[in-house]
Amino acid sequence: MKKITPALFALVTLAACSQPAPGNTTKADSAAMTTADTAAPKAPAPSINAQEFQTKTGKTWIISEEKISASQSNLQIGTRGFSAVKDSVKIEGTDPLEQVILADLNKDGFEEVYLITRSTGSGSSATLHGFGSNKDKSFSGIHVQEVTDKDVYKGGKFEGYMGHDSIYLQGSLLARQFPVYKDGDANAAPTGGKRIIFYTLKAGEATWQLTISSMAQSK
Repeated sequence: MKKITPALFALVTLAACSQPAPGNTTKADSAAMTTADTAAPKAPAPSINAQEFQTKTGKTWIISEEKISASQSNLQIGTRGFSAVKDSVKIEGTDPLEQVILADLNKDGFEEVYLITRSTGSGSSATLHGFGSNKDKSFSGIHVQEVTDKDVYKGGKFEGYMGHDSIYLQGSLLARQFPVYKDGDANAAPTGGKRIIFYTLKAGEATWQLTISSMAQSK
């Protein structure tokens, strides 16, 4: 039998003492596990809400809203039953969707879709987005006349406008009603009465145009 010398016995003992006991982990392993266990959770996926609106001709507008945050959304406009189009249109980074209106403002027998979005600030102003049916074969965007600084100045159609508007269908016209603010009015206390802007849909050179047709003022 081979003898174990004192020197060899000391080496074997040292090697055995340097090995971790079964089931134990080193400090490095513990730190790695702690880091993995306490890692920040992933942010929840944005919520998506889809709505369908059937036209009088039996076609369908499909409106989807993806909530990015409390103040921003992505919108997607699609259709079902249109013979020549299967694509959709996206509006990214817009105000949250408040309302959807179907209307045949140009009286051609095919309903357009109007999306009303609203800002979340103190003025909570509304914005119009429109899409028209090309005889239920395809659809295209409607150019909506924007509210410019010139419109808001004295003598402009939107003089005294500071948001808080409502948009609705009145007969064959789309109406936008808003309180009129005079100089010095507080945001919550307009003193200039109310104004209604009426829109109609007309064919433009390249696309449909939602244009102002008339106005009305009340105290």
